[in-house]
Amino acid sequence: MEKKNYDSIDMMKFILSLMVAAIHINPVGNFHGYILPICRMAVPLFFLASGYFLFGKMQQKGKKEKTSILKQFIVRNLLLYVFWFFVLLPVNWNDFQYFEQGVLHFLSTFLFGSLFPASWYIMALVIGAVIVFYLSEYIRAGKWVFLLGVVLYVLCCLDSNYGGIFSEWIPLKQINQYYPARIVNSFP
Repeated sequence: MEKKNYDSIDMMKFILSLMVAAIHINPVGNFHGYILPICRMAVPLFFLASGYFLFGKMQQKGKKEKTSILKQFIVRNLLLYVFWFFVLLPVNWNDFQYFEQGVLHFLSTFLFGSLFPASWYIMALVIGAVIVFYLSEYIRAGKWVFLLGVVLYVLCCLDSNYGGIFSEWIPLKQINQYYPARIVNSFP
């Protein structure tokens, strides 16, 4: 099977990676507040690109093949997670104090937060892909999956870009109080 090359998506991912870097290093000084909302589009677009390739592989496949593709995707991403966890463990050990609050906190942070900087993205990608796969494959609720995604995206935007405006909004305060991590840095 011939492998396709997606030059436009590769270029988009390169630009998005620069935008993610701009979020973290503030290369424009006082103008950071102006570019931040634009740069925050990068992560959702990375999720879209990953989903496009994952679910594109599943086109015209049977349930067994689709499930196998999903399993390969999960294993590949979890191996990436574990690799970087151990590589960064000596650097992060004192900052994160992994087992200070117990094993349940460790597992909760693994699933819903970050055991090392930006690791939330990998777990969010895995959890989100599994949810979308099962909702769309077994429930056949494409429009409801889309609507759920839009609602969760808006909620995350309210907690990130507009956090200062909506931080006192009661439903958002309750979510942040009970959700085990920052919702914006998790699979929603």
